[in-house]
Amino acid sequence: MASIDEQMNVHQTEWRRNHVAPQEWGQQNSRRYSWILPQELWEEGLWTGIRSGSDNSLPAYLERSGVQKHRGAHNLKSSWTMCSNLYFPFGASADGRDLLAAFLRRHAAEEIDSLEAIELEYAEPGDLSPMQLLGESGGTREPTRPRQTWVCR
Repeated sequence: MASIDEQMNVHQTEWRRNHVAPQEWGQQNSRRYSWILPQELWEEGLWTGIRSGSDNSLPAYLERSGVQKHRGAHNLKSSWTMCSNLYFPFGASADGRDLLAAFLRRHAAEEIDSLEAIELEYAEPGDLSPMQLLGESGGTREPTRPRQTWVCR
């Protein structure tokens, strides 16, 4: 039986063949793979509702907020891109934020009352830093930007 990683390699390669016109392989960490897009085509891995030109453009948000796009965003198996596709669309409307808040209230913390915004690369200093929580370094956002993403009761 194939591992989940091998299954995702096959799935993302097939998805790409059916949904992305340019078939040139991209590279990451000096290696080329069929599930990696050339870096300049990273938006092809985004849901169309958050691509450039949409009402809820992720690239425009990145520019406006000072959030750094993950360096592996062109990899169709990127967790950053997956989370962007999954969560970022909820921030486009009050109904979307209410729906996500209800989900988080039920499955994450009952203290969550509402969501004001969906933010990427949210980070607190110290014990809540990405390094402490996830063992990750390098993600950035401008420190002057607002970071509050939910209101607790």
